[in-house]
Amino acid sequence: MGTPALDAQTLGKILNALNDGVVVMDRRRTITYLNPAAERMTGWQLGEPVPYCRFCQEREVAEGEERCFLAAQQAIDELESEMPTRWGTMVPVTMTRSFLVDVEPKAGHMVITIRDATVRRQAEALRRRAELHRRTLEVLEAERRRLSLEIHDGVLQLLYGVRLGLDDLAYEVQGVPEKEQKVRHLIGLLEEGVGELRALSQALYPPALDDLGLTSALRQLAAQWTGRTVEIEVVGAFPPTVEAALQGRQATHVYRIVQEAIHNAVFHGRARTVLVRVGCGTCTCRVLIVDDGRGFDVRRAAEASGLGLRSMAERAASMGGRLWIKSRPGRCTRLWFCFPRPEPPEAADRCDRLCPPKASWSEAAWASRARGDAKGGRR
Repeated sequence: MGTPALDAQTLGKILNALNDGVVVMDRRRTITYLNPAAERMTGWQLGEPVPYCRFCQEREVAEGEERCFLAAQQAIDELESEMPTRWGTMVPVTMTRSFLVDVEPKAGHMVITIRDATVRRQAEALRRRAELHRRTLEVLEAERRRLSLEIHDGVLQLLYGVRLGLDDLAYEVQGVPEKEQKVRHLIGLLEEGVGELRALSQALYPPALDDLGLTSALRQLAAQWTGRTVEIEVVGAFPPTVEAALQGRQATHVYRIVQEAIHNAVFHGRARTVLVRVGCGTCTCRVLIVDDGRGFDVRRAAEASGLGLRSMAERAASMGGRLWIKSRPGRCTRLWFCFPRPEPPEAADRCDRLCPPKASWSEAAWASRARGDAKGGRR
């Protein structure tokens, strides 16, 4: 039993409901039919000639050869290009074509289906940008690590040798106050330079990430800042299983996000106190950073260069996580960063939500949480 044919009215309703554009043209490229989607996309009208797409406009053809690629190529029925519109713009489209062989054969009607490729191209551009950023971060971290090792194993070792030589010289000039004072001054300058180089090496790539784990590395980071007009406290810890699974890039991403947040709080927010709370739920890990600085307009900072904020967000996204910042001028800043636990959860159906509940974003809830965190960390 054959399939019943659709009547013209039903077929017309189907074509009108399509999101893809459908255009029928004759041999002279005159439009004999187009559905509403095609008209919305291009602005073309019945009886008008169909313009050539950008690819067909620019491709080289021999004299007498059909310029329309889809009309000329029987074996190829799909093409991605940009199509001119009635408004003088170009819209990126994916086109497929077929021929109507049963209706007026001499007319040579060709059917073009047009799909707007703008969203797909934007998604592809975002994907390429994210991949480029990921690779850039990998190269950057590898270079930071290399420089850190060069400083630690190269320059610092040479300076340690110089220090031993100065110690011997200090012993030899004992009893000669003027020379002894000069040598001691040189030793002091050398110690100051060694301290700065050691701090630079740690900032480039903290060895604690590899030697002691992420939580210990964050505590060392806090200790480096504490006492320099700011108090920084790290409360909580990542479970041992998470520490073991957070290796390489992931641990570095978390460390860099916290490092950038502390830097922003101290240098831009003029904070005197920064609280960092870390921990994990059933299948997500969380980092909360609260400071008592002067705050800033988050939207305006993001719309400006905002490289630090963008880098933090992209690091979070590369781990499958999300990052939120809540701040405003004259108020403290709160950063909340969540990412999936790197080791498989025992019961996936008990996973807590990645996004914090809306109630937790209120000023009172944040202030209460910050006070509770601080008290809990000082017990």
